[in-house]
Amino acid sequence: MMGRFTSETTSGHTLLELIMATAIVAATLVPALKLLRDGMDLSREIDRRNMMAMYCVATLEEQLAIVGASWVLGSASGDYASDGYPDLRFIVERSDQLSAGGIANRLMSVVVTVYDDVDQNDVMGAEEPRVVFRSKMARLATYTYEASS
Repeated sequence: MMGRFTSETTSGHTLLELIMATAIVAATLVPALKLLRDGMDLSREIDRRNMMAMYCVATLEEQLAIVGASWVLGSASGDYASDGYPDLRFIVERSDQLSAGGIANRLMSVVVTVYDDVDQNDVMGAEEPRVVFRSKMARLATYTYEASS
């Protein structure tokens, strides 16, 4: 009985079954991929914010060393292009005025703001993410002496 097919020997799937299986897989795969994409975006955002905080602390420490050694008033700004992040920018304000939280020639307030210049116009906009750290430094002769030696 060669050449004869019986219903017991065929084991195939119908086109309808194939389409239904594809629909079920697509219905579960699309939301899973969206969840994965959203998780990756959130991870990048968290990494960016952590980097901004790290740069802000590092810049604040640098500015406190400058103030301790030479008592330089004023402001400074720049970016971290040398580290590969030209869109991360910083603004430093150093003041010993009472209105800024200092005491003239005795206590200086140092405020560092690091922001992500999303629109790349070198100006901190209201909607741009930022990190702000502040500290104060007393004017002591030992700081100046150590810096000069």
